[in-house]
Amino acid sequence: MRMRVCLWRFGYMVSRISVLRIEPVFGQDCVCLVDQPSSDAQLPCSPSEALASQPKIQSVSLRTVVLTLPGGGFAYGGAPDRRYNLSFIVQNSVDIGKPIIAASIAYRLGPFGFLNGDAVSDAGAINLGLKDQRLALHWINENIAAFGGDKEKVTIWGESAGAASVGLHLTAFNGRDDKLFRAAIMESGGPIFFGEQQNSSDYQPMYDSVVQQAGCGNVSDSLGCLREVPFTVLNSVLNATEFNTPGWWPALDGDFVARYGSEQLNEGAFVHVPIISGANSDEGTAFSPRGVDTEEELIAILNGEFWVFLAWNESCGREHWLINVTNRHLVSF
Repeated sequence: MRMRVCLWRFGYMVSRISVLRIEPVFGQDCVCLVDQPSSDAQLPCSPSEALASQPKIQSVSLRTVVLTLPGGGFAYGGAPDRRYNLSFIVQNSVDIGKPIIAASIAYRLGPFGFLNGDAVSDAGAINLGLKDQRLALHWINENIAAFGGDKEKVTIWGESAGAASVGLHLTAFNGRDDKLFRAAIMESGGPIFFGEQQNSSDYQPMYDSVVQQAGCGNVSDSLGCLREVPFTVLNSVLNATEFNTPGWWPALDGDFVARYGSEQLNEGAFVHVPIISGANSDEGTAFSPRGVDTEEELIAILNGEFWVFLAWNESCGREHWLINVTNRHLVSF
């Protein structure tokens, strides 16, 4: 399983771990952390071994940990995005004399993380992106001490889809507390999802279309067939406009997302930890047209007479969208 974890310690990046592997030679519970190893690489199989090649630092008491879940509409974004660069946050903590350790994780996005349909539900494979996040939380809990972090002092933090993810961890498994974090910060999102939360039957028509276009329409095990489709073929199918509007989001599964967040909050079925919740100033500008300088241009926008080009992830140049301001019709390419 591949997982990208970026760790910042006392203002300097200590380690960038891109591959998480289980090496049975050293026992089932031994996790090996390597950075793009070759096939004959010797895999360090403990946090202490993994850090052996890192510069020696002075022994200090365990530090508070901040773990961020990047936003991006559950369709794009990630730790490399400059908007989620944690080095500045860590440096500020150093400057005020309260150094922290900050970590950022990646999780599967779009249909690769949130594919849905009856067959996917039957396989227990809904909300895989959220489960990636949960696995990362467990990894932090089990291993962060080797990086100088205190597993009892972990705060999870997210913006937009990252904030929604934080909220979903607060209500995960009907509010079960796995002792993975002691506080949560949510910017422009929360436990009550900002979109319509659907179930597998709602996604079934879109899933059927994916199956058909991927050449698996006449196969009894459609999900198994999709797993064998070459990546380039499947990726081309999934990037079609019809599969990106409205897209694939976290859905009700009776497990991770047990119920509507509003119901759980009303009943107190959530992890009871201190939270900070709010919205980012001027965040709506990301959804608005640029260069509106005249009254005529403003009227034209309000009448929905032209499309607005947005580059959602300018640092990576991966996602581009056209949006009609009035009827909110969205096209990606």
